[in-house]
Amino acid sequence: MSLSCSLEMLAKKIQSAKIHNQRIILKRYEKHSSNDITEELNRIRIYEKEISKCNTVDEVLGYEGMAAREYFKALSKLIKEGFSFNGRSRQPPLDPFNSMISFGYTIIFYEIFAEIESRDLSPYIGFIHKIKRNHPALVSDMLEEWRALLVDSTILSLVQGNEIGIDEFEFDEDTGAVYLSNNAIKICVKKLEDKMRKEINYLEYLDSPVSFRHAIWWQIKSLANCIDNASFDGYHPLKIK
Repeated sequence: MSLSCSLEMLAKKIQSAKIHNQRIILKRYEKHSSNDITEELNRIRIYEKEISKCNTVDEVLGYEGMAAREYFKALSKLIKEGFSFNGRSRQPPLDPFNSMISFGYTIIFYEIFAEIESRDLSPYIGFIHKIKRNHPALVSDMLEEWRALLVDSTILSLVQGNEIGIDEFEFDEDTGAVYLSNNAIKICVKKLEDKMRKEINYLEYLDSPVSFRHAIWWQIKSLANCIDNASFDGYHPLKIK
């Protein structure tokens, strides 16, 4: 298998695992909601299967994008009143939930950035996201595996568990942007740090559980080994059950 084909296979693995984890998180929270997300779950399952048939990274990203729309649509149905939203918004985030997950993604982004640099890998040469000047494409690529696992599930738990209130956010009437208060930042950081320390046994190549933080370390190590061997057959993204 050529290196380019191997990279396409890696993109399919990571995005398929991401969609799988999104679907499992939705199913977990669906049990505690009276709202119906059956259609969204069915579409997400279809897109997850279609990724395995893709021949290019662009095709993979197409299905990932469609799955993401259904995922956030379903999330909005499940989340408690006051925190619902109309899809993903980034720059700026237009609601408290988007504000929190964007903040969380940034934290995990820099965790991954540090691990990639510690392995003497270039963070700017990726295989999923397009290479742009001064954009750490490889970090963005590897973040995909962790978005739902670490950030979405953590912030959803924070909201559904009444650990943060809508009054912890600042609303800019001119731009529509929503920002975290200083206290909201502290709440989110503590919740994410607790999650990072939680031990899991999702890595199939390890015999004992490790924390999510160490799992990132192991996955970046695995990526570096694959790059050294010019083959990504041995890379296995985390998938929850």
